[in-house]
Amino acid sequence: MIDKEHALELLKTPNFDPCTICGMPMLANKCKILCLHCGFKRDCSDS
Repeated sequence: MIDKEHALELLKTPNFDPCTICGMPMLANKCKILCLHCGFKRDCSDS
């Protein structure tokens, strides 16, 4: 789980990608994208 303070900092970044499930910031690692809040996962082929 990501804490709210860290999530707010991520929201300030220009490349913020919101989670389609919970709306929290998602972290990208190459082609894998993960929401640390709810655990939703996707990759670049899911666009």
